Amino acid sequence: MKRKIILFFLIICFCVPMLTGCYDYREPNTIAYVIALGIDKGSTDGIYKYSIQYARPTQITGGASEGGGKGEDTSDIISIESPSVYSAINLANHVISKTFTLSHTKVIVVSEEIAKNGISPIIDTFGRNSDIRPTVYFCIANESAEKYLSSVKPSIEINPAKYYELIFENNSSSYTPFIDAQKIYFNYKNGSRNNVIPYVGAFKNSKSNQQNSDGQSESGSSESEKESGEESKNSSGESDSNSMRNNIPLNESGFEYHIKEYISGNMDIDTSNESEELGAAVFKGDKMIGTLNDIECKIYNIINGTYKDGYTSVYSEYTPLSPITILLVQNKKPDVKVNVKNDVPYVYIKLHLNGDFISTAYESILEDHIDGFEQETCKYIKEAVTSFLNKTTKEYNSDIFGFYSYAKRYFLTYEDMINYNWEKKYGDTQFFVDVDFNIKRTGLIIRSEENTE
Repeated sequence: MKRKIILFFLIICFCVPMLTGCYDYREPNTIAYVIALGIDKGSTDGIYKYSIQYARPTQITGGASEGGGKGEDTSDIISIESPSVYSAINLANHVISKTFTLSHTKVIVVSEEIAKNGISPIIDTFGRNSDIRPTVYFCIANESAEKYLSSVKPSIEINPAKYYELIFENNSSSYTPFIDAQKIYFNYKNGSRNNVIPYVGAFKNSKSNQQNSDGQSESGSSESEKESGEESKNSSGESDSNSMRNNIPLNESGFEYHIKEYISGNMDIDTSNESEELGAAVFKGDKMIGTLNDIECKIYNIINGTYKDGYTSVYSEYTPLSPITILLVQNKKPDVKVNVKNDVPYVYIKLHLNGDFISTAYESILEDHIDGFEQETCKYIKEAVTSFLNKTTKEYNSDIFGFYSYAKRYFLTYEDMINYNWEKKYGDTQFFVDVDFNIKRTGLIIRSEENTE
């Protein structure tokens, strides 16, 4: 018995030093943190161009000077062509003195060109990498991923990683979908739902087109281009926005009335930060098949149940020249029911929304107007939602809401479910939308004479 006890203690004494070993340790001052990774098509087939955006800690914290740098000075980018992200990291490790790590990567940006050809190799690669966190943001760039990353110049946040975190989690307007790499991977592998991924881009604003010291435009545009409207001047000598921005259509439906249909790359805004994150890319399987503008993204989030609240412009028959602004709140997730009859899917959706008056064109709000405005708003929301749902069937034929998961319960066997061919039948889906909308906070109102009596 004593021998067993002695042997037991000897084993413990032998194992304890091994448990405290740090053979694989890495000092923080030897690591370079990748905060964003861009992926573009390479010069040859099978080769990608990886843009590695990494943080410069001395500029973020101030270093010895104790003064933080500007947003554009706190990070740098290395672009390398390689068949995989791991070989690109290995090559980049020979460019700077520190070793790159993906453990703190915030966003992965893929170019639209790659997305249209299929992102399954990229999804599988990052899905198998234990170094990358599953909550990393995934987005599609309207042109090149490298151009987008280069355009990110935060004016408020010194830390670029914090900028990505805040911009992709902004749910105050819901003009972009809320999804991370983990959900994208799950949707793709599960097959019950197609992905809707945030759409980003870069755009040169008018301030960037000022003349340089040689008197030439920094944008490199010629006189003929200026005359053609790409950089024309009005009678007062001021530069006009380019034709793309001038041709952005206005939404004429009652919901989000007279809001421009923006998407990343065409916002008519002047700012030093040329990066934009607005709209979404629609997928079918692993291929991008279309885009959603800001208003369509808002409708998508409402149907999806990921909408929180945001200011919304609504047309009113009482003030046709001036829309009414309300704070639209989704107080509970939509009720969704799916039925399959005669090989035709029927989807029933009920939305639960509240609103608060923020600004109105009324000289005084009458009590009778509120009931009429609620009915009017229900009608406009229903029309907008139904139109968008029909677009997912007729134009995209892509089940981006996962209605398939609701329809599975109507099949007795797995074989019946597969033979039904939901992907093909989804194009014939009939939608029935009901909207429960009430004004909760009206401010001061005037009661009608009937009610006062």
